[in-house]
Amino acid sequence: MLHHTGLDGPSNCSNDTRHSGSRNGAHNNCYGGIDFTPIMNSEEGKKAGFGYHEIPGNILCQHDPAAYNDDGTAKDSLALKNFIRKNLYLSNEYIDYNYLLEKFIP
Repeated sequence: MLHHTGLDGPSNCSNDTRHSGSRNGAHNNCYGGIDFTPIMNSEEGKKAGFGYHEIPGNILCQHDPAAYNDDGTAKDSLALKNFIRKNLYLSNEYIDYNYLLEKFIP
């Protein structure tokens, strides 16, 4: 399966050096040259409960358990949703989601 670079990096489960990009890490090889480090380290994201690549032994951005209710839902789901929308989806500067040439079949 061909896996192109996306905002979340091409594949963090691969040791293929082609995925490392200019910042020498698949986790920070984002489309359009976007630097993911400020997103991971954002106080806004931490407060909302954002976490990324939480694989034991290789955690890049640990979510704050205090940002979640006992049932696992975010205490401030609107803040988390807005953070994800703003930082994990490409803006129209990079892609027009309404003009995709491929058919997506879930």
